[in-house]
Amino acid sequence: MPKKATNPLADGLVEDEFIVSLKMSTYLVAVIVGNLANITKETNKVLVSVYAVPEKSGHTEYALDTAVKLIEFYQKYFNITYPLQQRLDDC
Repeated sequence: MPKKATNPLADGLVEDEFIVSLKMSTYLVAVIVGNLANITKETNKVLVSVYAVPEKSGHTEYALDTAVKLIEFYQKYFNITYPLQQRLDDC
């Protein structure tokens, strides 16, 4: 979900607050902390991103292209748009 706010904490830390998401199965949710690189592509107003450790970022293009094709296929097949918000300006 899009980030709602960033709040400064003690010792230079920050807390990011996100918009409440739709109810979903727990296997669809991931929390990952690390030094990651990403590539992103937009299709049908859906922002698709693939993340990897920087040393493997050269291997992400295929995954991104496949994810974009799948989203396009399923949106057309089911005749629905992607149900989750992408950005705050979509609110």
